[in-house]
Amino acid sequence: MLECPRVIGVPREVKEEENRVALTPSGVGALVAHGHAVLIEHGAGTGSRLPDARYRDAGATLTDAATVWARADLVLKVKEPQPRVRAPRPDVILFTYSTRAIPTSRAPSSSGASARSRTRRSSPTTAPFRCSHR
Repeated sequence: MLECPRVIGVPREVKEEENRVALTPSGVGALVAHGHAVLIEHGAGTGSRLPDARYRDAGATLTDAATVWARADLVLKVKEPQPRVRAPRPDVILFTYSTRAIPTSRAPSSSGASARSRTRRSSPTTAPFRCSHR
């Protein structure tokens, strides 16, 4: 079970021609309602026509990329982190969709973090993370 409350971060996608965002304002509202803090990088939803104001109104804190990566316990992304982006801390959980054929594995990253990846075609659950003590 996840410790609570969690700090969940959503950086802006930097891959060329990637306009999606990993979390909508309604998703922010659901996570905040369950006691989590949500950090959204300024402009993360612009490519999906989701302005910063909608995220702020849903309860997110708007910030820069460095703060998202430094403070978030769980980082949500559409695409895998690009080489020019700093690797996550060893204790961060990175949730991203993979479009490459990656076998299920546990391999250490260059930052020392362990990763588990599995390519699937099914949709992720929309149920918010719940605290184990609630």
